[in-house]
Amino acid sequence: MASPARLLEVFAQLAGLHLSITTKSTLVARDIDLLVRIHQRSKISVNFSCITLNPRLARVLEPRAPRPELRMRTLATLAKAGIHCDVLMMPMIPGLTDSRRSIESVIVAARDAGAKGVWWRPLS
Repeated sequence: MASPARLLEVFAQLAGLHLSITTKSTLVARDIDLLVRIHQRSKISVNFSCITLNPRLARVLEPRAPRPELRMRTLATLAKAGIHCDVLMMPMIPGLTDSRRSIESVIVAARDAGAKGVWWRPLS
């Protein structure tokens, strides 16, 4: 099986692609040079999953994922490099992550980090 970095190397050699990466990981930033090369010849977006900025709640809901502020910092790094980034608030969990305050805090953090959009979907 090819490593993610190897796949990005192949994509960087091609042109006219439409690529999207969805992640919770901050490790995507280690391949920023490849992402920039892809961006020069194709369309690429990196979508960061972030359902809450509350670090305690995030630890309960996503015990192995990086803290929300680390994801936003990584998003900011990629956005500054010219990579299109979005935030995915999926799923919104009734009673836990769907309050107006919680939603607005993620949207503001995403905007401040350079996200181009925020997408959400409720738990169904």
